[in-house]
Amino acid sequence: MILTFYPEFKPDNVLVCAGSLHDTDHLKEICDHARFIAAADGGLKHLLSIDVLPNLLVGDQDSCPEEVLFEIETLKFPVEKDESDAELAVMELLERGHGPVAMLCSVGGRLDHTIANLQLIAANPGRVLIMEPDFIMCAINDSVRAVLNKFNGKILSLFPFGEYVNGVRTRGLKWELEGERIKAGSRGLSNLIIRERAEISVERGVLFIYLSLV
Repeated sequence: MILTFYPEFKPDNVLVCAGSLHDTDHLKEICDHARFIAAADGGLKHLLSIDVLPNLLVGDQDSCPEEVLFEIETLKFPVEKDESDAELAVMELLERGHGPVAMLCSVGGRLDHTIANLQLIAANPGRVLIMEPDFIMCAINDSVRAVLNKFNGKILSLFPFGEYVNGVRTRGLKWELEGERIKAGSRGLSNLIIRERAEISVERGVLFIYLSLV
């Protein structure tokens, strides 16, 4: 599988979470281009702030305005449960074939929720990603490689999920990796894209890719 990004990238399938909303214009632009929009519980409030109703609402609904619930397909879960609303929504969207899923408003706010959402993209390489106004974050493994087109001059950081990742190969970066092992730490921090096309792949393990858009 090839996960391809370019400056005009707009995801088809969007999940709006209840994290920080940093830019309403960015959220509106992404939602206007999406084919399917889901909200994870409190993410509904972010969508209502831009006058958008989701196709699906997933969660315990403990932070949703009751007056709009009857207009939306909803999957309600107990407040006390093993999975977060975001994880339940991701599982439902992937099961329905709505993938890859771009999570919006999924960072900021409570740090534990941000960490849980990072775990979600690590558990679903190439199928779940995080999009914010200033960055995109995804994960790849030996079955998924990433291709980044026309991001010359942008910062790219690579981090292993776990203790290490084996066989990391890059093309189009200032500091290339030729099948190397990256251990947990800061070695992959702040590389630089220097060509029209950049590629990242791994032989074993899960690798986080952070692409700065600023």
